[in-house]
Amino acid sequence: HIWPNPANDRLMIRGMVAKQYVVRDLQGRTVLTGSSNNVDLVQVDVSSLAPGSYLVATDGGAMVGRFVKE
Repeated sequence: HIWPNPANDRLMIRGMVAKQYVVRDLQGRTVLTGSSNNVDLVQVDVSSLAPGSYLVATDGGAMVGRFVKE
């Protein structure tokens, strides 16, 4: 589960299956990577991203969700 959607500067992810995550644009380019010790609730700083749609996946490729950056 990802919220808020759309996001401005912070994205919350609940229930990830891995500690590492990757944010990609819709062309498949990696625009952000990170990790968290708490896989139940991950906070991602998306303030540096340009407005648009993005996909979040684990570093192993498992899809987590899609969000819009305003």
